[in-house]
Amino acid sequence: MEAEHLGEDEVHHRQKLLRNWDQHKLATQKVACIGAGGLGSRVLQNLARMGIGHIAVCDGDYIELSNLHTHFFYHDQVGGNKATNLAGNLTKECTHEAQIEGYAEDFPDIFSKYPHAFENSSLLLCMVDNEETRYGASKYAFEENIPAVFAAVSNTTLNGYVFVQNNQNGCFRCLWHSVTSKEKGRVVCKFPSVIYIHATMAGMVTYATTAILLDWVLQWSYFELFLNEGARTIDRVEKYENCHICGRK
Repeated sequence: MEAEHLGEDEVHHRQKLLRNWDQHKLATQKVACIGAGGLGSRVLQNLARMGIGHIAVCDGDYIELSNLHTHFFYHDQVGGNKATNLAGNLTKECTHEAQIEGYAEDFPDIFSKYPHAFENSSLLLCMVDNEETRYGASKYAFEENIPAVFAAVSNTTLNGYVFVQNNQNGCFRCLWHSVTSKEKGRVVCKFPSVIYIHATMAGMVTYATTAILLDWVLQWSYFELFLNEGARTIDRVEKYENCHICGRK
């Protein structure tokens, strides 16, 4: 039954009450995501509900039974590809008409088979658990001149970080010249994993994504959270002069 027949407000009414919210702008944005796991699936679920108009996600991995407590999948999807199954799940989460694409390919293999998969993206999300892919994503975003958001959680289940890269600041590789972290967020799949840290960091990624797409002033480029200690931020990550991704040639 339509909302007006029930005397209710439309689906995005509450978020549109924010004076700096632009629902139409969100509906015209394309977000590309590398990784459909514990972080990627939860972030994209948030974005689909929030009203992002176009989502493209890639992941060559397959769903395991032990993924279900942190990932946005169901029992009957175990054994299937993460990206394609997530795309199907997201279509049910969308709160408006949206284009959802899932590619069963790892980054950067996706470009040989689907060269236009990430074309015209407003933002790149990198939600994977290996440094090689993060560096590749950083380079891709820098060359395409689009912002990128990186996030990870640690195997202690207490620590996570979010890093926002743009061409005015340092890249993901530069980050580790600026930050000495207790843990750099690398996750080994068989190590402990609990939904509360994924949900917490997915919320921070959702906020950063919203700020970027709506041109809000984001007060930090690096946010690191320790659930048992507190948080710290860095307002700007400087470019490292000898960085092979963004350093001066």
